[in-house]
Amino acid sequence: MTSRERVIAAIEFKGPDRVPIHHAVFPGALWRHGQKLVELLNEHYPDDFGSRISIPPEPKSDELLVRYTDEWGSECVLIYGFTTGEVKKHAIEVLF
Repeated sequence: MTSRERVIAAIEFKGPDRVPIHHAVFPGALWRHGQKLVELLNEHYPDDFGSRISIPPEPKSDELLVRYTDEWGSECVLIYGFTTGEVKKHAIEVLF
């Protein structure tokens, strides 16, 4: 089963061969474990939604806030050294 078929089967409750994988890796984990973590996720456990993991740039020592844009276009801000941050601009705007 391809990744696309797996995701569609899961959405339609048609019993995919396994649960689709989507990685949500904190920047701090990527900074700490580097290329080994990137290779493990991209090569051995690829994301079924088409995302590829890459290491975000580390901030300069005088930068307290880290700003980055992920592959979907979401803009995030986090405090250096912390593993989670706040999404400032979502890839898909929700209208309520």
